[in-house]
Amino acid sequence: QGLAKRAEQISERGFADQLSPFYGDMKGAPRVREKVADFFDWALLNDEAPHGYSFNPDNVIIGPGCTSLLDTLAWNLADAGEGIIVPAPYYPAFDNDFCVRAELKIIPAEQEQADGSFALTEAALEAAAESAKAQGITARILVVTNPNNPLATNYSHAELLTAYRFATKHGLHLISDEIYARSVHAESGEPFVSMAQIALEEGLQDGGLGPRLHLLYGLSKDFTCSGFRVGVLYSENAELQAACANLQALAGVGTPTQNAIEDLL
Repeated sequence: QGLAKRAEQISERGFADQLSPFYGDMKGAPRVREKVADFFDWALLNDEAPHGYSFNPDNVIIGPGCTSLLDTLAWNLADAGEGIIVPAPYYPAFDNDFCVRAELKIIPAEQEQADGSFALTEAALEAAAESAKAQGITARILVVTNPNNPLATNYSHAELLTAYRFATKHGLHLISDEIYARSVHAESGEPFVSMAQIALEEGLQDGGLGPRLHLLYGLSKDFTCSGFRVGVLYSENAELQAACANLQALAGVGTPTQNAIEDLL
């Protein structure tokens, strides 16, 4: 009886739309990417449309979790043996995400200060760049996790600006992992600021985010839906978009799960 009722509901809404047995857009169903873009306008930019910007569904890629998307980014943005600068301490699974298949070299940027506090400073980032150079490693990527894991803190606006300007100066791709964006509970401390807002304030990309900033989000933290295995990549880089769309044939997200995402958002 339950199955018959569900079949009736599917029939009313359209079989092809709900449980299509056919291949779809490997970047994600267009209607779901539209929902994600609208959600990002709220979750990352607080519906404030800074500088008139809103997220474009065409730049959204839906993948099976942020782990898979981080692996895809590492594979596409750098060659084996090249470096990725990561503020430390960092999420330990990055050793797997960036190194197992892509074979990148993690270059830590130490954040610990003399008084035991932590801060993302230009000195720490430049020291990491010099360390890579001394080891004969070409750094290609800077990754920032904000809110930070494992420190459970938000980076300040000044720290994010420092990271953005450092990446711009050195011609690095900047991955901003913002999977905890809406999990900010303390009334004191730094508010969450998306790296998208920093890029828009800097105004270097003709009103957009540019081809070197890549945002990540997922349902595992804020929505506590880790079993859904859903992550989202947002990038305005057309070449990266094309590569990811091709690789998503190996790691797409099924239609029933995408239907659930649409309902959640």
